[in-house]
Amino acid sequence: KIRKAFIDIECLRRRHSMSIEKLPPSISTDIIVGFPSETKKQFENTVKLLDEDATVPFIARYRKEVTGSLDEEQIRNIEEKINYLRNLEKRKEEVIRLIEEQGKLTDARDSYMEILKDEPQNAEVWDLLGVLYYQVKEYLEAELCIKKAIEIKPEIYYFENLAKLYLDKGDFELAIKYYESLSEEFPKNYEYQFNLAMAYKNHHD
Repeated sequence: KIRKAFIDIECLRRRHSMSIEKLPPSISTDIIVGFPSETKKQFENTVKLLDEDATVPFIARYRKEVTGSLDEEQIRNIEEKINYLRNLEKRKEEVIRLIEEQGKLTDARDSYMEILKDEPQNAEVWDLLGVLYYQVKEYLEAELCIKKAIEIKPEIYYFENLAKLYLDKGDFELAIKYYESLSEEFPKNYEYQFNLAMAYKNHHD
């Protein structure tokens, strides 16, 4: 099963208006929580302790009543996940700065290419590079970059970006394929259902 990033600037701006602690339920429960027994409340309580500079062993041993008795492995998973998400947000903010404040898509692209020279398996940067290509409607390059991100690390937001790309460029058959999978995985996500309906409508028009 497929296991979210951004496609348009306005969508990205809305996501940046939220703090990591206030991520929408679709992200906080389906993406952040990594163990079957780990609840959203356990995650949030653990993040709060980590933000107070408590160490993982200390939390596991002396804060069981706060974390719901999470062990060290689960707490480290939370620590890694929250660090990843926060770093991801910082990089996306940099993309917005380059695109909106300076209008230098080329600079942004070159910046990501430099990163990929040193980190060719960095799925996040491949996805962000794909988004940059999408912004200038270079759909083939965008598709290749996002697919590369999925190949390295099949995160839900890469699949979401690819589905949105197919929908926007008019490849409705592939858009339907991806939105059907996304809707099956997340049946309460009305954005997926709406985009799936749009793909069906345009495909049969």
